[in-house]
Amino acid sequence: MSNRSFMGIPVEGDIYDHRREFIEQRPIEDLHEEFQAAFASGIKAITWNQYTPYFNDGDTCEFSVGEYYATTSDAVAASWLQDEYPDAEDSDGDGSYYDYQKPWYSSYSKTEYPHPDGISIQDWPELSIQQGAYELAMLSTFGDHTQVVVTPTRVVQFEYDHE
Repeated sequence: MSNRSFMGIPVEGDIYDHRREFIEQRPIEDLHEEFQAAFASGIKAITWNQYTPYFNDGDTCEFSVGEYYATTSDAVAASWLQDEYPDAEDSDGDGSYYDYQKPWYSSYSKTEYPHPDGISIQDWPELSIQQGAYELAMLSTFGDHTQVVVTPTRVVQFEYDHE
């Protein structure tokens, strides 16, 4: 029996993600332990964006939670809380840089490179916010087209503008 309801009537059937594979949705409170463990490891802030794409390439545009970043730098955490995201210097001179050169970790590049942020790969926070199980909770808590910043004492969000 479903614990979901609409107009007081139980909702029957499964919740599916954008790939139409069943993913049981979890309450946002279940993320509390993961975030606390990240902050206990020395992380000062975690940020991510979440949105539904605007473009229509023939596929249905689906809401999703984007890549998350974390930092052990107080200065970077403070800038994120002001909706500012500093870039690293262009180290190779070709106009590009990789996430590992920024003063924070990317959830995708964390295992590939040593990082100047001071945290070891083994201490990287493993957060399950991108695995689909929290999409409905994240959408209902923070909304669509938003950048979210979480520190041990603050949760701040900003409008996220994307193309």
